Amino acid sequence: MEEAKRNDMRMEKRKKRRRQIRIRIFLFFLVLAGIVVFLLFGPSFKRLAPKEYYEQMMRAAGQPVSLAEDERAVVLQDHICASKARIYEEHLYLDYEMVRSEISSRFFLDEENQAMLFTNAYETLIVPFNSAQYEREAPSGSETVSYGMPVLLSDERGMYLSADFLQEQFNAVCTPGEEGWHVMVEYKWGERLSATAGRAVNIRTRGSWRGAIIGKTTEGETLTVLEEGGRWSRIATAQGLIGYVPASALSDVKQTQVTRTFEAGEYPSLTMEEPVNMVWHRIDNMDVNDYLKQDTQEMTGVNVISPTWFSLADNEGNITSLASKTYVRKAHKMGLQVWGLVSNFQPEVSTTGVVSSTKARKALVQNLIGEAEKCSMDGINVDLEAITADGAAGYVQLIRELSVACRDKGLVLSVDVPVPFEYNLYYDRAELGTVADYVIMMGYDEHYVGSEAGSV
Repeated sequence: MEEAKRNDMRMEKRKKRRRQIRIRIFLFFLVLAGIVVFLLFGPSFKRLAPKEYYEQMMRAAGQPVSLAEDERAVVLQDHICASKARIYEEHLYLDYEMVRSEISSRFFLDEENQAMLFTNAYETLIVPFNSAQYEREAPSGSETVSYGMPVLLSDERGMYLSADFLQEQFNAVCTPGEEGWHVMVEYKWGERLSATAGRAVNIRTRGSWRGAIIGKTTEGETLTVLEEGGRWSRIATAQGLIGYVPASALSDVKQTQVTRTFEAGEYPSLTMEEPVNMVWHRIDNMDVNDYLKQDTQEMTGVNVISPTWFSLADNEGNITSLASKTYVRKAHKMGLQVWGLVSNFQPEVSTTGVVSSTKARKALVQNLIGEAEKCSMDGINVDLEAITADGAAGYVQLIRELSVACRDKGLVLSVDVPVPFEYNLYYDRAELGTVADYVIMMGYDEHYVGSEAGSV
C-alpha cells in the first residue's frame, strides 16, 4: 500500500515536471515570437548619420552617387534635390542648372562669349567663366567689379554659381548645415504652414514607426508642415531635416507669413493711368504713313496705335524701318500714343539665331531705341512670333535687355505672346510679365475673305 502511494507520488512529480517544461517551452516561444513581432512591426531604432541620410535622400531624387568631402546635399526649400553643392576655396557654390531650373531663369548663359549674364531692371552683369571680376553694363556706361572669388566656376565637374552672388542678386538665403553635409536654400516667401513641437519625438524617414531615425524635435520647436493628414505629418526643421513625426506630436498648426528684407530693385512698370485700348496699324511702305487720319477716322475709344514699322532685316540684329516722325506728331495731336511694332516675318532671318546671340541682341536693342528716339515714339511693341523652344531663353533675355534700355528712355515696352497651349508652354510668360510693362495675349477672333465680318 505504501509502495503504491510512493509510486503515485513519483508519477505526479514527473507529470508536474513535464507540465513545467511545457510551460517554459511555451513561454520561451511566446517571448521569441514577441521579439520577432517587435523586430518586424515595432518601432525602428536604426539611426542614419547625416551623410548617410542625405545620400539616401539624394539617391531617391535621382543622384546615385555619394558625397565627396567638398560636396554638399542641397535642401531646396521643401525637398532634397538631386543636384549637389560644392565647396571651392572655402566658398559655397550651387549647381548652375539647378539654380536656373529651380530658383530663377534670370541667370542666362552666354556660351558664345563664355560668360553668364544677369539682367536686373537697370543693368546687365556680365560674368566671365572662372573670373573674380565682372562687368556692370548700364545705358549710362559700364564698370568693372572685383569680386574676390570666381562668381561662376566651370570645369570638368560642371558649372557652379557662387551662393554669395545668388544671395546678392536674388531674394534667396543659403545656410550651410551645422553637421557639414548639406546646405539649405530658401527662396519662396509668403504663407507657410507651421506647427509647434508639443513634445520631443524622433523624426523618421517615412510615415511609420519602421522609418529610420534621422533626428529629434525639441519641445516648443517651430516646424514647417509640408504634408498633413492621417497619423503622420511630413515636416521640415530649421536645420534642414525633412522627415515624418506623429501628427499627435504637433500643436498650434497654422498659416504663418515668412518674409525676408531684400534690397535689390524690382522691375518697375511704366503704365498708363487708363486702360490700354490699342490697335495695330499695318504699314507696308512709307506712303501708308500719310493715311493715318483716313484710316482712323471712324475709330473710337482707342488710346494707343502700333504701326508695323520695324522688322528683322538679318541675323545680325539690323532692322528695316518705316518710321515717320510726322506720323507720331499727328497721332499725338489725336490723343494717341505710338508704340512702334517690330516683327520677324522674314523667312531668311533666323529669329532663334538673333535672340541667342548677345552681339545680335545688343544691335537689335540699339537699333530699336535709336529709331524710337528719332521719331519720338512712346513705346515699342515686340511681335516676334513662332519662337522655338531652342530660342525661348534668348527671347526672354532680349526682352530683359530691351526693358533696361526702354526704362532708361521712358519708353513703354509691350510684348505679344501666343495663347498658352501644350506645345508652347516653354514661353516664360511669368518672366515676360515681370520685365515688360504690358503683355498682350494674341487671342483673336478673326474673320477672313468669304466669312461673316467679326472681331479682329
